[in-house]
Amino acid sequence: MARIPDQPPKILLVDDEPNMLHLTQRILNRHGFPNEGFTSAVNAYETLRTGDETPDLVLSDVDMPEMNGLEFYRKVRHLKPHLRFLFVTGSPSQLHDSQGSFPREAGLLLKPFTAESLLRAIQVRMNQHTPSPEE
Repeated sequence: MARIPDQPPKILLVDDEPNMLHLTQRILNRHGFPNEGFTSAVNAYETLRTGDETPDLVLSDVDMPEMNGLEFYRKVRHLKPHLRFLFVTGSPSQLHDSQGSFPREAGLLLKPFTAESLLRAIQVRMNQHTPSPEE
């Protein structure tokens, strides 16, 4: 019997650069990944807090105004502890802030990335277990 393919994961994107957000959405759309994009981590957090649906993966930039990616991650982890994260950054030095360092349970993709490296990073991250804060 043929195996029915799994549904592609729903992805929530956060990048304060509209061009980068649009490019990433185009790649995801072309490969059948449902997604919703935000240029503000504050707005993305509010959607996660008040919305009915939870994405399977959050793909977030690190360096953003208002709330950086690491702050966004910490707030979301309190709200939805098992939600998978994949960070994108052009500056690995930004993976530390006053609250601590890069979370070991999150994935990382460096900018600039190719469509192939983005899709591979998503696949790897979706196959990894995300421990809750208590684990």
